[in-house]
Amino acid sequence: MPAITASQVEEWNGKADKTVVSSSADGLMSKEDKTKLDGLKGVRYGTDIPTDMKDGELFIHIVEETE
Repeated sequence: MPAITASQVEEWNGKADKTVVSSSADGLMSKEDKTKLDGLKGVRYGTDIPTDMKDGELFIHIVEETE
């Protein structure tokens, strides 16, 4: 296995901006996505989408892996 050089580590560490995001400034995600996340009112999960979902709710669809 080849060795990882210091310059490779420096290059990898320099890829992403590590600035914290806010609703007015981009950072590790866009400010628009941050605003959407801040606006979530609830997280629901299950195998079927609820019929009574409301604006601001996030649904995580659980699926079973088939072989």
